[in-house]
Amino acid sequence: MIKAVYPLLLGAALGAQEPAPPAQAPAAPAPSGRLVGAPRPAFVDSPVVLDAKSFIQKHLAILRLDGIREAHTQVVAGIKVRLLCLVTDEDETGLWEFVAWRQPDGRWRFLSATAVAPARIPAPETTP
Repeated sequence: MIKAVYPLLLGAALGAQEPAPPAQAPAAPAPSGRLVGAPRPAFVDSPVVLDAKSFIQKHLAILRLDGIREAHTQVVAGIKVRLLCLVTDEDETGLWEFVAWRQPDGRWRFLSATAVAPARIPAPETTP
């Protein structure tokens, strides 16, 4: 009889409770409708976008980034920045996409450069 009562007494003394039901995953996505970690539009004059533009300009010294048309950021163990820019070389202007990544320690890394518009846009006339 002691063997049968002892587990009940021990359980009561330790504050035993019924096991909790297993945790359930949320049924719906976040209220914003966006996935966590998905690329998001960014202001072209935000500090992280301007830092990325400066880094890319230094990396591609032979080209001139004339303007940012679009910017997107993505949080991925740091921040990945995608820029859609007008780029001018000696006599032509084209639309390019650049991707740079600011690592958690603050250093930048150049990931890619892709020509978006294969047809070149004539560079604007400059007057002396």
